[in-house]
Amino acid sequence: MDIDDLENIEIKSHKSCELGIWIEKYAKKEFSGSSYLAGLVESHEGVHDAIKEVLVLRKKNQPKKAWEAFEKLEIASVEVINYLDKLKQSFNNTKEENQISAS
Repeated sequence: MDIDDLENIEIKSHKSCELGIWIEKYAKKEFSGSSYLAGLVESHEGVHDAIKEVLVLRKKNQPKKAWEAFEKLEIASVEVINYLDKLKQSFNNTKEENQISAS
């Protein structure tokens, strides 16, 4: 893919991409009330917002601002991974606790 191909990309909303669907259908039930889930949702939305911003600025031929938006995208992406790791750890801890209680 060439940088110029970015103009033809359709960016899904944060609720209709694969991660967004997982959050809506599963995570909101499994992790309701979790601060990690709230952080994940916010960071995930930030990823989508930053992608859109990069594309708009690229179309406007504003490479410096597009790069700044890309840096926001990078930060939000790392946050998404960190929150997913925290949710996984929380899930595993709960699973262990349930197994100990059942013993």
